[in-house]
Amino acid sequence: MTPNFWRTVDSFGTAGVAALAWRLRLGAEYTATRAFLRRSSHHAALVPDPDDPRRWLHVYPDSAHGHVAISDESPPHREPLPLKAEDVCELTVDVNRLRPQLANAFAFVAATEATTAARDVHQLGIAQPTKGRAVPVLIYLPCGLPTDRAQLLRALSELPPSVLYVPTHRWQTPDAFKLANNRSIAIESLADRLAETLPVAATLSAPDEPGSSAARAKLRPLLRVQTGWRWEDVRIRLTIRATMIASHGTERGEHRFASAEKGESIRHFPRLFKMLIEISFAGHWQNPAPTTRDYEKVSKSFQRLRQTIEKLIPIPSEAFVRDGNRWRPRFQIQLDEEMETVTRRYRSMKNSSDHADAEEAE
Repeated sequence: MTPNFWRTVDSFGTAGVAALAWRLRLGAEYTATRAFLRRSSHHAALVPDPDDPRRWLHVYPDSAHGHVAISDESPPHREPLPLKAEDVCELTVDVNRLRPQLANAFAFVAATEATTAARDVHQLGIAQPTKGRAVPVLIYLPCGLPTDRAQLLRALSELPPSVLYVPTHRWQTPDAFKLANNRSIAIESLADRLAETLPVAATLSAPDEPGSSAARAKLRPLLRVQTGWRWEDVRIRLTIRATMIASHGTERGEHRFASAEKGESIRHFPRLFKMLIEISFAGHWQNPAPTTRDYEKVSKSFQRLRQTIEKLIPIPSEAFVRDGNRWRPRFQIQLDEEMETVTRRYRSMKNSSDHADAEEAE
C-alpha cells in the first residue's frame, strides 16, 4: 500500500470502478495492490480512455470482442476501443484484505474480520497502548457521492473514543477535527502516514479518554491483547470474592465486581456475576421468553454482561455466539473449588425450596 493507492481509493470511492481505471491510475503499483481489491458481480458501464484518462467511454457488449468502449461525443473523439473481460470487471476496496496489512503496518491488533461501526466506517481492530487501555481502530471509506462529507461528520458525532483512519488529508477539515476532539477521536490520514520518511510501523497515538480519572478506571482492560488472540483461548475463573480472574497464556488479570452490601454470599452477589455463575453450570445463557414480565430487564442485563466482558478483555470480536435462542461463551469459564462448593449447596437449597413451593401450591 502506497500514498498513491489511498489517493486512488479516495478518488474512486467504494461504489465499484472498472479494473481498467484502477490499472491506469495505479500504474506499476496495480499488480501489488490488486490483492486489496475485490471483484463485484457487475461489469462497469464506463471506462477511462487509455489515451486520455480525463475522458470516459461508454461500455457496450460486442459480439466480436466481448465488450467495446465508445465515445459519446459528437463526433466521437476516438475510434471504438475493444476491451477484454478483465478490463470491464468492477473492482472496489476489500476491507477484510486490508485489515491485517494495516495492522502490521501500524502496530495495532487486527480483528478476525472487519465490522461496521457506522455508515461507511469499519472497525479493523484495537489499539492498546497500555494493558489497562484499549480503543477501537476504525477506517472511513467514502462512497464517492456528494453526501460523503456529511456522512463522515454524522459518524464522528456518534463514534466512541477511537483512532479513525481516512484515505487522505482532505477529510481532516476544521469541522471534522472539532467533532473528533469532542468525542476523543484521533483522525489520521493513511496517505500522509505512508508518505512519512520514518518507519511506518509505530504504535498508534490513541486519543485521551474523556471524563474523570475515576470514570476512566471503572472498566479497564485486564489483559494486553496481542495479534492472533482468540476468545477460545481465554480462561475465566470465578471466586467466592465475586472476582473474575481472566488469563490467556501467561497474561493474567482480575476484576472485582461491585461488592455486595450484605457480605459475600451468593444471594447478594451482583447480578452480572450471578449470570456468569449460571453460564458456568449451563454452558450457555438463555433469556426468558419475550412475552414474560422479566424479559426486558434480564435481556438488558445480559447485554450489559457481554459489553463488560468485551471491555475487560478487548479481543476485537464477540465474546458470545448466538445459537438459536441461546448465547454460548466462546471463552472457557469455571468456578474455583470454594466457589463451586458454595454454589452447588446454594443451588440445591434453592431447588428444594422451589419444589416445596410447587407442592404447596398444588
